[in-house]
Amino acid sequence: MPVTGSEAKKHLKNITKKYFAGATVDFTKQSSKVRAKAPFVRLTLGSPARDSYPTQRMVDDRLVSYYQTRLPVQIDLFTNGADGEAGDNGFVETEDTSVDDLTDFVDYLESWYVTDWCHRIGAAIIVNGAVQPLTGLVTDTDYEYRAMVEIVFCYVHKAVGYTGIQGEASIQHPSETAPENPEKPGEPGQPGEPSVTPAPKGDGSEPGYVVPDDTEEGVTVKPVYEPTASGGGSQELVENTETGYFAKVNIEYKKEEGKQ
Repeated sequence: MPVTGSEAKKHLKNITKKYFAGATVDFTKQSSKVRAKAPFVRLTLGSPARDSYPTQRMVDDRLVSYYQTRLPVQIDLFTNGADGEAGDNGFVETEDTSVDDLTDFVDYLESWYVTDWCHRIGAAIIVNGAVQPLTGLVTDTDYEYRAMVEIVFCYVHKAVGYTGIQGEASIQHPSETAPENPEKPGEPGQPGEPSVTPAPKGDGSEPGYVVPDDTEEGVTVKPVYEPTASGGGSQELVENTETGYFAKVNIEYKKEEGKQ
């Protein structure tokens, strides 16, 4: 499964929800949506930035541009904290645990578990700075405490084809079409079925998932037209401009008659 802008959003929510299983996790910039009784984790996406000059490679005689993309994300934790000790008056005051709780989440993001998960989907997570206490900025009465941390989600965006508008699904890998239960190789001295890489499934969070490699043998590019929701892209461009490429040119030199 390629990592695109929309897929990056799903991945971010998925890996955050795996940790904050007892909290509400959502994408929003509207503080009015902070109404759940459980702790609330808000993910706010910034503007993605990518390299001006991509790495380019010919895949099945088609040009593919690989853009290193960095997506900044602000993660806000809203919580009511934990019950503290009873005071002299008998009242139990709450303790602000927002910074500690979010620091534990940063430990999780920098763990080998998340690092391996990122490797499987072809991405990376960078924690950009320390956890910031923002309790004094909370204006919503449903929550008392708040902390924030910024991360950068890095992934590779692919522009496929001569026009760069073919969908990433145009790149088809042998591992994606492999049988679910490949035959076992034969005994020593006997012919067996060729080994086949299991087809990757799901959103990349499952154990054993490995992002397909465009350099593996047998990769093909079959133009796929994927119009955008805003009416962008053109099926005519895909059909009329993807006529193939040449990788070698034979140059033959001939001496013109009548010239010294």
